[in-house]
Amino acid sequence: MAKRASPSEIIEMVDGQDQDTRVLRDRMEDDYGIYRQETTLPDDPDNENAGFKVFTSNEPTTFADKLISWQASAQMIIHTPEHGELRHKREIDNEKEQFLLGVLKHNDTWLLDQVQPQLQNQLAFYSTLRGILAGRCLFVKPKSGPAYPTIRPWDPLHTYWQVGEKGLDWACYRIQKSEAQIHAEYGVRLDSKDPRSLHTVYDFYDSTHNTVVVEDKALKRSTVHGSPSTPVFLAVVGSAPQVYSTRYSDTLKDWGESVFAANRESYKQFNFFMSIVMELASRSRKPPAVMTSPDGTRAPEESPYLSGSLLQLAEGERMDLLEMPTTTRDMDKILGLITGQIQRGALPFSAYGEVAFQLSGFAITQLRQGIDTQIQPRLAALANAYRQISRLLTEQYSSQGFGQISVSGYDSKQEFFDISPDPMIIRVACEPDIEFVGELPEDDQSKMAIAQMAREGEKPFLPDRYLWDNVLKIRDTDAIERMLNEQIAKQGLPEAGTFTLMKSLEESGNPEIAQFYYARLMMMMKEMEMQFAQMGMAAGGGPMPGAPTNGAGPGPGQGPGPGQGPPPGMPPQVLPGAFSGPPPAPSPATVGPYGPPGTPRPGARQSPVGLNEDSALARLGLVRGR
Repeated sequence: MAKRASPSEIIEMVDGQDQDTRVLRDRMEDDYGIYRQETTLPDDPDNENAGFKVFTSNEPTTFADKLISWQASAQMIIHTPEHGELRHKREIDNEKEQFLLGVLKHNDTWLLDQVQPQLQNQLAFYSTLRGILAGRCLFVKPKSGPAYPTIRPWDPLHTYWQVGEKGLDWACYRIQKSEAQIHAEYGVRLDSKDPRSLHTVYDFYDSTHNTVVVEDKALKRSTVHGSPSTPVFLAVVGSAPQVYSTRYSDTLKDWGESVFAANRESYKQFNFFMSIVMELASRSRKPPAVMTSPDGTRAPEESPYLSGSLLQLAEGERMDLLEMPTTTRDMDKILGLITGQIQRGALPFSAYGEVAFQLSGFAITQLRQGIDTQIQPRLAALANAYRQISRLLTEQYSSQGFGQISVSGYDSKQEFFDISPDPMIIRVACEPDIEFVGELPEDDQSKMAIAQMAREGEKPFLPDRYLWDNVLKIRDTDAIERMLNEQIAKQGLPEAGTFTLMKSLEESGNPEIAQFYYARLMMMMKEMEMQFAQMGMAAGGGPMPGAPTNGAGPGPGQGPGPGQGPPPGMPPQVLPGAFSGPPPAPSPATVGPYGPPGTPRPGARQSPVGLNEDSALARLGLVRGR
């Protein structure tokens, strides 16, 4: 058990780490200013830009919002790989997947009640602008009522942590709150002169305890939080590790970069040149003028730039417009180069729908590759955060310290579930794999053509499942295979197709038309019964070919065995003999083409009793051949 930290020790550890990581947090603040479209021009120590028009592009905001939207709308896929171990049955793994989906759904509802965006939306925002994802993940067990999950994202700007050999040794979230917020959340009143003042609150977690302090005073005493490890997740965007250099002392700010990493200086240069264009455009409306008079004190009584203005000038007075300054001839080229750099560091204009013509399959592929450079590292960090959340939830729930909870939601098959999983089942189930798939531009027509060509021929080049996974990139191939098999089953037999149409008509409110299909289905079943009867009589009244005769099950005429009774809802009169009992005895209505082989025709003359074969032949004038 970790040693309990005092309020003063907590504040000292957090303030110390704040100084060590100040360059990283300053970068986060600067990036947030870019997102808010604050004035960003090249450094101007001489204040030469004062008094001139300033242009600020909205490109950083639209770029960041596009990536946030893609991440927020990305589909989360929870899948447990198949395995052959008997103790890890598929049903157990499915129950764990449903448990995680239900817990995440419950937490999103809790966040909305707290007037906060859902978990995935908040993490998408932080991964885009901060480059780091952090938050607390803990089951809360109130004094009355069942336990419930709380997954609260933390702003990385105010998150502090210390990493040890086995992960996070401790983590703390430092934020300012008003006295009213502190009293509502912790039930503590602070005696201050200004009740509207803000106070710095430290929410501290280690591997065992949770403590909340403010100004060396404990708002929440150190208590055991119940998690086997520090209940905080931390994920970093990108592949860059923490680099230590002897030449650069600020390499920490390159760790967990935001989306503005490649364009911070390009945005400044673009704003600078666009500000020049705006300033010259504004001067063209009212160009500078010189008023000449004998004593030099004459000024026009009316603005010469107003429509219909009339200036009265005395003899010797004159007004002249000064020549307008112009930009360099290469201004358009410079802006084009800067814009190209911004596109390479952000997103191409076509990603926003600015396409004047239809893109080819190759162009769409190239466009996606450019987008993947920005979106994939953030989707990977998002998946990493959710995997940590899954591990923390599993550890806490399977520890049996929070009881048994009920969760509900929709699984990957879009089927509703409402379960109360046993903590031991969650413990023995396999760890699921979590990934996020963004809705990005795809050349679907080309992919479909490739998949179709790869599966054609007597010997297909690639199997269907491989094409689904790697070419068409279908998310839930198991569900697709089940639906295809169901479709083939419905269309494979005329009886199944007729039954499907009858059910559809009944469910859509057309029972009258459904009666026709019902009558047709009964006729088809009756014909099937007669065919089974013929097959049974073809073997001399013995069992049908393939029927069990060694005690494994009943044959025709022996009645149904266990599990072989008539299907639910089907009248026994229209079922084959295997379900409805022995085949009916031949009757005049079943002879001829419908009667079993060897059955005499109606009215056919029978051989007299006791007449042998030679006598019968003699009566016909025939003699047995020697």
